[in-house]
Amino acid sequence: MATTAFGIYNIKQRPDGYYNCYYGDGKFREFKSVESAKEWVETIHYPAQIDKFFEVIGASDTLHRITKWAETAKPSPTLRDINTQFAAHCEEFEELREAVGADATMTAKQLADKHYTSNDITAGDFDHVAVVDALCDQIFTAWMLGIMLGYDMDKALDRVVTANESKFEDGKAILSPTGKVMKGKDYVAPHLADCIGEWGSW
Repeated sequence: MATTAFGIYNIKQRPDGYYNCYYGDGKFREFKSVESAKEWVETIHYPAQIDKFFEVIGASDTLHRITKWAETAKPSPTLRDINTQFAAHCEEFEELREAVGADATMTAKQLADKHYTSNDITAGDFDHVAVVDALCDQIFTAWMLGIMLGYDMDKALDRVVTANESKFEDGKAILSPTGKVMKGKDYVAPHLADCIGEWGSW
């Protein structure tokens, strides 16, 4: 048992060998070991409680609202919950495909290959309200899936953005023949290993 300024954490072993880490009003998360439970408390959950006392503005505030929504909707996500959330995220891509009039018979990879070299999707094909709805829903479902998996999404996103910024050379983007931004000579890939929570040990 550990007592902090924001409450008490209790870790109890279950008959199946897993551990439940209890916090708040009966909420809990399941872990494979005591060490992984302690790590989650020390590096993810407890720091998040401290962050609630600081004002966050702009896009980060919106993302934090998704985090709070995810923790409220699924305070103790199971493998079933995670599979359902992955399915929800996949559904949002299909909604985007429909909203822009993309070929419904092609895989995502086939669509990417096609639209890197063609202009088949035009403004006239767009249902703009449906497009912006699908894009926002993809952000929402992706962020929620990351939170349910125990990932430090704030840290990970910041590093991915920083890595993308490093693609530029002398402040300019290097473009491929299809117009895709390429990795420049100063590119540094994001380090994300320490952003992975308990579920990342599968």
